[in-house]
Amino acid sequence: SCGRFFNTCFDVVIPFYERHFTEELGRKLEVVKVWTDNAPTQYRCRQNFLQVAKVKERHPNIKLIHRLAVVDNFKGAHDSYGKDPKRFISKQELNLMRSPNALGAFIICNSAMRVDTKEDNKWKDYEKNQDVRLKGKGTYGMDGRYFYMVVEKQNDLEALSQHFPGQIILCNRTEVEDTVNKEPIKGTTKLHEVCSHPYEKKEHDKRQKYPVKVSDMPCECKHCKLEQEKTGAYISQCKYENRRNTRIVIMVEDTKTGNLTDAHGDDGDESPK
Repeated sequence: SCGRFFNTCFDVVIPFYERHFTEELGRKLEVVKVWTDNAPTQYRCRQNFLQVAKVKERHPNIKLIHRLAVVDNFKGAHDSYGKDPKRFISKQELNLMRSPNALGAFIICNSAMRVDTKEDNKWKDYEKNQDVRLKGKGTYGMDGRYFYMVVEKQNDLEALSQHFPGQIILCNRTEVEDTVNKEPIKGTTKLHEVCSHPYEKKEHDKRQKYPVKVSDMPCECKHCKLEQEKTGAYISQCKYENRRNTRIVIMVEDTKTGNLTDAHGDDGDESPK
C-alpha cells in the first residue's frame, strides 16, 4: 500500500516540525495541514483516512487536516514537490553522473541539495533585517531542505543508518489496517478534506471507535480557521457550509484482528456536525 509509505514519512515530518516550533518559535505545534493530489492508492483511500483518524495515537498533541486537491483549482502547495530533485538528477545524467538506483539518487541529492535550517542563510538574514530582498523568496521558498530514504527491510535500515544517521526510514508494508469487507467511507470520491477528531480511547473494548471529520470541499475562511484551532463543535457560520457538507464519520476497529469497519449500518453511524 502506498498509503503506508505516505504515513511512514509523515510520522517523521511531524516530529521534525514539532522540534522546529519549540526550539525556534517558542510555541507548540498543534495543527498540521497537508495538501496532496487525489491518488487513490496513496491518499483518497480508506487506509489513509483511518491513519488520519488515529493520528493522536502516534502524535498525541496534533490535529491533522488532510486536504485533497480540488480538480478545477488543482495547482497549489501539493503539486510538484519533487520537481527540484528530478531536475537536478536529469542535469547530472546529462553530465554523465549517473544515479543507477534510488540509493544513488538519494546520495547525490543529499550531498548537493541539502540545506540545514539551523544554518544561517540569506533568507533568515533578510527577514531579520526586514530587507526588501526577502520578496525574492516567493510563496514557496524554503529555509532548509532535507532528504530521507525509505527502505522496507530491517537490515537495510541498520546498514544505511550507519552512513546516514536519522535519514533512513523503515516502512513496514506487511501490516496495513483496513476496513471490514474493504468498505470505503460513503462519498469517498467527493471528499476533499479529512480531519482528525477528538475521541476517548477505550482499552478494554473489542472495537475502538475512531471519529473522523470529512468535508466535500476544503475551506480557509476565518470561521473555519478558528474551528481548526479548537476541538469543539463545527462552526456553522462559513458561507460555504452547505457545499462543504461537513460531517463526522465513525470508523470502528476490531482490535483482535486489526481489521476495521466503516461507519455505516450496525457497526457505526454518520452524523452531521
